[in-house]
Amino acid sequence: MGSGTEGPGARLASLEVAAQNLGTSLAARDLGAGMAAADAVVELTSELLLACSVEHDADPEAQAELVAALHTYRNSAFAFRRFAGATGNGADALALACADLLGQGHDHLQRYDAHKATGDR
Repeated sequence: MGSGTEGPGARLASLEVAAQNLGTSLAARDLGAGMAAADAVVELTSELLLACSVEHDADPEAQAELVAALHTYRNSAFAFRRFAGATGNGADALALACADLLGQGHDHLQRYDAHKATGDR
């Protein structure tokens, strides 16, 4: 995954920060900061998904976890965007969905990191 001005590790670290910011903004119901974080998550996941489609990891299980994390984080950003414009019970449901998706993204990324740490390439 070598496209872009940052290496894939730096972009993945930036994605982790953006996802954390999204979660923090969601908890605080800070729509301005959350929208900025959601935009960053969508941009970074798009770049990383494109890189994954071009350069495949030697470990298919690690690759699957990374792609799952990217799609899940991206979906959490879309859920936040919908949450930002929702009212009433719909807003609560979207906030819960966003939080759940962020948690799933974190889980997939931890499994990806575990594959990389054990050298199962």
